[in-house]
Amino acid sequence: MVDAKTTHTKIIYLLLIGYLISFPFGQFTSFSIFSYDLFLTDLFVLLIALIHSLKYKFSAVKHFTVFITIMLFSYLFSLVYYDFTSMLGSLYLIRLLAYLILFDAVLSLLKSKTVTTENIQILLVFAGSIAAFFGLLQYLFSPDLRFLYYIGWDMHYGRLAGTFLDPTFIGLILVLNILLIVNKYLSKRENYLVFLFIINFSALLLTFSRASYLALIAGIFLLFRKQLSLKKIILVVAVFFAILYFLPRYSSEGTTLLRTSTIFAKLDDYSDALIVIKENPLFGIGYNNLCDYKVRFMYDNYDSHSCSGLDSSMLFLLSTTGIAGIVAFIYSFQKLTIKLRDKQKLLVYSSMTAVFVHSLFSNSMFYPWIMGWMFILMAVSVKLGGKTDS
Repeated sequence: MVDAKTTHTKIIYLLLIGYLISFPFGQFTSFSIFSYDLFLTDLFVLLIALIHSLKYKFSAVKHFTVFITIMLFSYLFSLVYYDFTSMLGSLYLIRLLAYLILFDAVLSLLKSKTVTTENIQILLVFAGSIAAFFGLLQYLFSPDLRFLYYIGWDMHYGRLAGTFLDPTFIGLILVLNILLIVNKYLSKRENYLVFLFIINFSALLLTFSRASYLALIAGIFLLFRKQLSLKKIILVVAVFFAILYFLPRYSSEGTTLLRTSTIFAKLDDYSDALIVIKENPLFGIGYNNLCDYKVRFMYDNYDSHSCSGLDSSMLFLLSTTGIAGIVAFIYSFQKLTIKLRDKQKLLVYSSMTAVFVHSLFSNSMFYPWIMGWMFILMAVSVKLGGKTDS
């Protein structure tokens, strides 16, 4: 008789493979259910979470209990106080919980020896690299994406946006993949990693995403903090900016690194966030009721793919869950990262630093593909540490 637990493990493994295969296709995996847009990657994660919940205990969810409780309270309170009728906020809650369970599911897979940490890392590297390759194809054959403006996307011309249709978000995915590739190359100096680094770095440069450039610099500096002297830091920064200066450019504002229009747009966005935070400081307006709030209380007509987000993850968290939520979130992450092995902390912390820097300019911390990448990476790092649940 086949062991039920083994069967569950194999199903979760196959679903994880499906998730990583669909990962680089980004926005092209979207589909609608009851007028709500979902992604194939979200579906895989949801199925993994459901199946994992039938047989296994939780670690990540346990550490995030306080945060989840505050989110639920904030959301339920908002339904009464604001009389929201949309179920969009509850779907975001379910998705976040599913991605937390993804950490536990991957950790269980690794402990069962169904898959190795090396295999997971290689799958991540290739998922990110395929996304980079798709991005390069888009840049070469379809650099003008301004036609997407009429279905709610920003106007991008002469920038690599790839299958995610956004240079900023694919930029952070490329940064995280570069950090992983560099970290792997330090332990295993294999030639294919050099090739993949060139592909990912070239794609990153062509995004012209300043937030992603800053995220890479922050992540690399943390990864090499013990090896870099002040002279080396200055040299690396100088070479990087020299490369940026000589990049080929289309005649568009998006490829101008000193552009100011996006800065003013972000300032307007921050101003909106501060209005929401000022009116709802303790528990926010509910995770994630931003779109409903903007439509009902701030704008007569708001039709955009960024409706449910803000250009800062911290402001997003403060707006939706308040001071209580952001304190609980930081505390929960601190509890979870205690499990990381010292040798592996560097990669995870450099990746987290990159995400944090990037999230100051975009709501990238809660971007589903970033959540998936980070929780898988953290599960690998905990397993490499040989630590168990406490």
